[in-house]
Amino acid sequence: MSQQQDNSQEKTEEATPKRLEDARKKGQVPRSRELTTMLILMVSASSMMLTGGYLSQGLGDIMIRLLRVDIRQAVEPAYMAQAFLTAIQDALLALAPFFILIFLTALFAPMLLSGWVLSGESLQFKANKMSPAKGLKRMFSMTSLVELVKAIAKFFVVMSVAITIIWQEAGDVLHLGLGTSEQGVYKSADMLGWSFLMISSATIIIALVDVPFQLYSHAKKMRMSFQEVKDESKETDGNPEIKKRVRQAQLDISGRRMMEAVPGADVVIVNPTHYSVALKYDPDKGGAPIMVASGADHLAFRIREVARSEGVPIVSSPALARSLYRFGKVDQEIPSGLFVAVAQVLAFIFQVRKRPGRTHHSAKRFTNLPIPEDLKYDP
Repeated sequence: MSQQQDNSQEKTEEATPKRLEDARKKGQVPRSRELTTMLILMVSASSMMLTGGYLSQGLGDIMIRLLRVDIRQAVEPAYMAQAFLTAIQDALLALAPFFILIFLTALFAPMLLSGWVLSGESLQFKANKMSPAKGLKRMFSMTSLVELVKAIAKFFVVMSVAITIIWQEAGDVLHLGLGTSEQGVYKSADMLGWSFLMISSATIIIALVDVPFQLYSHAKKMRMSFQEVKDESKETDGNPEIKKRVRQAQLDISGRRMMEAVPGADVVIVNPTHYSVALKYDPDKGGAPIMVASGADHLAFRIREVARSEGVPIVSSPALARSLYRFGKVDQEIPSGLFVAVAQVLAFIFQVRKRPGRTHHSAKRFTNLPIPEDLKYDP
């Protein structure tokens, strides 16, 4: 029931990093075939322009060598077979740099959008891919319509560029027969190379349109419903209710530990109602006073109750209590900027202790203690 409800929800939320990473592991990343095709054609045309002389010279030499065969060798099947194999090897060696460059382009071009992705997920057999209904749905989907529009647009763009080139080069084509055969061959090769480069350049327009569309299409496909985002948050961060209970348990344990430390404190400084901070100072060890307990509201009340029951002196200093609560940490020394203010309170406590019969004090109030401006806290 919940799954049907999730499927019915609109996917309006952007994909989370985890969703994108999981999709990437399955091989679901944005790819543009038009970008790859454009790069292969451009690299092919450019390499033909740069290495055309070398290729034509090598292939020409092979052709001349095959055509200059002695009549007596031509009737020998073994010789002709060997000559044919040698010609194929020489042709492959001449074309090897061109083929290697095209192979590297086809290999690395898809990485421009999403990097290198190796996944066997798409190669696995899935029965639902054989469903005729889903096949028809894919045939008449928006993606198929866009692919059809791209194919038609590609045809007209390439055809328009080709017609323009033929129209401009028509005069030169007609003059090819006026020169020698060698001049005609080189002129034809040059015209074909430039024509191929110009026609390949036309695919840049298709790639400039297809790349943003593929990025948008992938982002739309990866969108999630609000429930999916919520469920993923539970899986990654844990159930909020469980986290709340764990956090409450941690606070309870911390509170009990602080309550056990309050009886050993030298003084409890209060707000007097909202904050309570218990401090302990050991003159023999030196150093600064240690905050052994700190709390607000209900926890502050418990600290005061334990202090009263155990005879720990309680003094009122709203400003100092707020600063200690805000900037101090339990089981650590108090901030250095509060040394002087706390020293005045402890000096008073130690003096009172020397008086016989005085073990509990809650009437003393400190109002003008020296607290630095950067350590004052007034919520």
